[in-house]
Amino acid sequence: MKSFFSKSPLLFFLALFYSLFTVLSFLKVAYLKSSGIRFETRPWTDIIVNMYLFDWLSVMGFMLLVDYTIKYSIKKKMNWALIYSLHLGISLVFGFFISAFLIFVRSVSPATKSMYSFDIEMITQYFFNNMEYLFLIYFSMTSICYAAHYFKLIGKEKLSKLQIENEYLNAQTQLLQNQIQPHFLFNVLNNVSYLIDTDATRSKNMLSDLREFIERTLKLNKAKFISAQKEMMLTDSYLKIVENKYGPSLKILKNISENDIAFFVPPLIFQPLIENALKHGFNGNELTIEILLLLKDENVHLKIINNGNLLKEGQDELFGKGIGLENIKKRLKYYFGDNYLFSIFNDEFSQKVVAHIRMPLVRQISLPNKKAKKPVFELGIF
Repeated sequence: MKSFFSKSPLLFFLALFYSLFTVLSFLKVAYLKSSGIRFETRPWTDIIVNMYLFDWLSVMGFMLLVDYTIKYSIKKKMNWALIYSLHLGISLVFGFFISAFLIFVRSVSPATKSMYSFDIEMITQYFFNNMEYLFLIYFSMTSICYAAHYFKLIGKEKLSKLQIENEYLNAQTQLLQNQIQPHFLFNVLNNVSYLIDTDATRSKNMLSDLREFIERTLKLNKAKFISAQKEMMLTDSYLKIVENKYGPSLKILKNISENDIAFFVPPLIFQPLIENALKHGFNGNELTIEILLLLKDENVHLKIINNGNLLKEGQDELFGKGIGLENIKKRLKYYFGDNYLFSIFNDEFSQKVVAHIRMPLVRQISLPNKKAKKPVFELGIF
């Protein structure tokens, strides 16, 4: 019985509602009988069984049919005039059905058969004597049915809308992630093309490093987050390419604790920042880029600092110019809403350019779940 009601919550609420109604009615009858006002000649078993138990069962059985009718009217999207007419007719049938059933039970019960005869006159008299009571029961329980079905329908629509939005956002963030690779490849291949005629060895090394980087990025598949350790492996692959291009004029400093990177970050988050530092910071002589990755107050802080040319334009103008930075911003917005910071600025004290990302610490990643109501982060592997 418990498992049945757990699978049919509407039936449970209908049963609960009518049970409370029945209990109140029974308390009234019990008071009248105990006080000698009415029902003094009827035994308790007759009152409990014939007046209430059979009444409760007949009402609940009829409401199953009504619930099916309501489901059908909602599915067919009937207009309200037709629905009102339908329920007015069903309520009359309900009243006569309950009246006929109760009269039949009392006409065969030893305690009451002398007072009741199962005929149309007795049924009609009982119906009109209890008409307002029967209508109240019917329309109250019908209202519960409609409320339950519409709440369920609204919940399904919200879930469907959320799933559509999630699919759209997943597709959008995948597109953003894919934008990085063609943009990056175009730049690298331009450099290789230039070096082929000037330095064949360096161009060959750059192609080899590029192959390694592409292999790693392809293994990301559709991962939304990867471990910080794997992100640093991707970054190292990228750094081999740029170090091959710039040679001794580029110096890379990394400030990362290998024992404190047990968390996850969006993939390819460092590469566009380093590329931006090279593009705007390199002045033709030397450039030092510092890479910092640290945890503070349950947040991950990523910093790319370079000692090259200071920025001559504002952050908004800088974001609007290229693909990489705007791409990072959109992905962070997708993953964390407004709970992140992404800024690029001139540090007046050190006279260096700082790109700083602060995002919430992600310690665990859920595996993909088709039944999930919210987006889950997928693991990237190497």
